Amino acid sequence: MARRAAPRASVTRDRVRFTILFGSTVSGLVLGVFVGLGALALLAALATFVPLAARWADRLRTPVLVATLVLLPLAGAVLGWLEGRAKLR
Repeated sequence: MARRAAPRASVTRDRVRFTILFGSTVSGLVLGVFVGLGALALLAALATFVPLAARWADRLRTPVLVATLVLLPLAGAVLGWLEGRAKLR
């Protein structure tokens, strides 16, 4: 007769899977924040040294902030989650 796995083993396996997915997602989010801040710093330096970029800076301030501080971290979190899914296969 085959032995069944203890219920505790199933809970532990699910907890490990959650930890791997959560850790990968958070690391992707943090990496996305760093990339976003780096892109924002690069754009600020560009606006300082290139006069044409300074004129565009006022019009593009909000879209650039949204892209660098929301979209890039969100993309990093999704890629981190996908990485975690790949680790679990």
